[in-house]
Amino acid sequence: MTPPPTDIDEAETRKEIDTKAIAASWIIQNKKVNNLHAGIPSVNSVAVREFKTDTGTADYILYIAGKACGIIEAKREGASLDHVAEQSPLNKAKQLLKQYRQSVLKAAVTGELTKQWRQDNKASLEGWQQSKIDEIVVDQTGKTPKRSNPDFWDNGKPPWLTGSATNNAFTHHADQFVTQTAVDGRLKLSGSDPLLLAMYGEGKTSGQLTEITFQVTCNQACAAITVDEEVASKAYVPIWLLENHEEIRESASDGNQPNLNLSKVRDIALRLLALAEQAKIVLEVEKKFDAINSLARDRDVQLLKAEKNKQSILVSAFSGKLQ
Repeated sequence: MTPPPTDIDEAETRKEIDTKAIAASWIIQNKKVNNLHAGIPSVNSVAVREFKTDTGTADYILYIAGKACGIIEAKREGASLDHVAEQSPLNKAKQLLKQYRQSVLKAAVTGELTKQWRQDNKASLEGWQQSKIDEIVVDQTGKTPKRSNPDFWDNGKPPWLTGSATNNAFTHHADQFVTQTAVDGRLKLSGSDPLLLAMYGEGKTSGQLTEITFQVTCNQACAAITVDEEVASKAYVPIWLLENHEEIRESASDGNQPNLNLSKVRDIALRLLALAEQAKIVLEVEKKFDAINSLARDRDVQLLKAEKNKQSILVSAFSGKLQ
């Protein structure tokens, strides 16, 4: 379909779209008509004008054989079309999965997820004690050894991480290593399998968390948290921190790049409960997250297929070759 001139307004653009669509055997309808099986019986290609969606009104929703296959926006060249992507059912699915993941975390930290467990084990929410990170963990931060000093870096063995590691839920290896000389200076080697919390960084990095499967040193932008497993499950603490990510960020310093510090990390609130209930929470969250991740993978596969097919379908449809 040849694009209309860029010096006409949206109303004129719609007329141009109507003309070319009709010439390609499309039936143009208003939303009130809504006969998605009009037109050539084997194709039923229908374009519905001014179609309202949850994220706004699309100029045209395209249907083939009664199924939505695309969106057309009558906009001037250069106009933003971000909302069009949001109108895609597959893109909506991504947001819904994100919301469901957050609802699982909320249910976990409010006790809703283990309500039946407490009934079965004659426990109550009164056993949930308000606490702080500082009361259940050994935490520390680090620094960046001087790069120009080979005594700190050459043939280093202790792993050294930065806040970028928190972009992943789990960290199984390091790319940078420091020497024992660096560790003997102002660096400290963490306890076994710590959590690493980003204290500052661009975007939403501040407050992000990764679970590490080895001892580590880190730079000054991170806090290494080693959980005392006599009072808290190492798998339970990340659930609490993830659910309270935004609240943790809000506790950071004011400014364009919100920063945490070790003192504020130690003041992060969480609730302590029986280790058995913590284990049940972890089990239920993992089970539900596995289901969410499976749906997300399916959604990604479908999105890839849709992207591959979309252009060929629409090109054929508007050239009158779709039979």
